[in-house]
Amino acid sequence: MKHRTVKFIFFPIITLVSCPFLHGHELSSADRWVSVTGRGEVDAVPDMATLRLGVTSNAKTSSLATESNSQSIRRIFKVLSEKGVQQDDYETTRFQLTPQRQYRKGQPPLITGYQVNNVLVVRIYNLDKVGEVMQAAIDAGGNNFESLVYSVDDTDELMEEARTRAVEDALEKAISLSEP
Repeated sequence: MKHRTVKFIFFPIITLVSCPFLHGHELSSADRWVSVTGRGEVDAVPDMATLRLGVTSNAKTSSLATESNSQSIRRIFKVLSEKGVQQDDYETTRFQLTPQRQYRKGQPPLITGYQVNNVLVVRIYNLDKVGEVMQAAIDAGGNNFESLVYSVDDTDELMEEARTRAVEDALEKAISLSEP
């Protein structure tokens, strides 16, 4: 499997009173302010994939559309479990029932059926199984794939490193600007 990288970028803005305090001089009311922006960037290898997928079902009645959709979702839940995805790692993020209408000239719209959309978010921690999990979800009735995003699960340390690098970059720029 090809390793992808994820970038974490942070931009602090540092405003300093220019020159004097960096060189040990007293400040006066005539001192000017300098604002600088630093950039801190950290690359990381992703350790999880987030898959947004779902099922769209159509039927003449809302109850038939809902039942058909629920059956497919239950099959998807079952194959996710069989593929090693923990129950805490998937959830429904959207459920929508929409009447399908036929618009007729000079008459009120006619409801011709119903559509149910059910969208799940699935977090996959075994990146070698992403394709396998996707195919299993398709085979179980998934017919609406929205996105697949590779990322890092715990970003705290990476964000802190990016912040540190950004502050160091901003300070270097501020010192450079303050030199005579």
